Amino acid sequence: MSFFDDFTNAIDKYDGDNMDVRLVTYQFLGSGTKLNPGEWFRCQVQVFNNGQLNLKGVTVSINGTSFAQVSLTPSTPVSSATLFFGNMAAHSSKQSGVWIYGFATAATSGAKDVITARIVAWDADLNHLLNGHSGFGPPEGKINVEIFPG
Repeated sequence: MSFFDDFTNAIDKYDGDNMDVRLVTYQFLGSGTKLNPGEWFRCQVQVFNNGQLNLKGVTVSINGTSFAQVSLTPSTPVSSATLFFGNMAAHSSKQSGVWIYGFATAATSGAKDVITARIVAWDADLNHLLNGHSGFGPPEGKINVEIFPG
């Protein structure tokens, strides 16, 4: 394979190999102590960029399941919502300041994934990769001679 084929393959796999999205800061909003159908909960989204690329336009889709729907406000739940994260530097993480609301629709019979999130869009910026890794190399120019006492 050529360099450009390998590079294209690395970009195609970048989000799976170098990015992660997590749902964090879970809060139950119901009146009791257990989440029941018809009750709300909320969480935030955290995205990790563990690779060498700066990212632009990072977008996350939060998806409901057969157990819960989602919303960006605590009203009118739907099957999926989109959260725009914007730009991220290489080797960084970012947590949304926006709450994602979940609305329980069915009992689960044990703990289950009731909502999920995934990165659905991003563009690469090569500045960190190309400019952040350039700089001083090892010493190369040397004068190697013996100096004798006077």
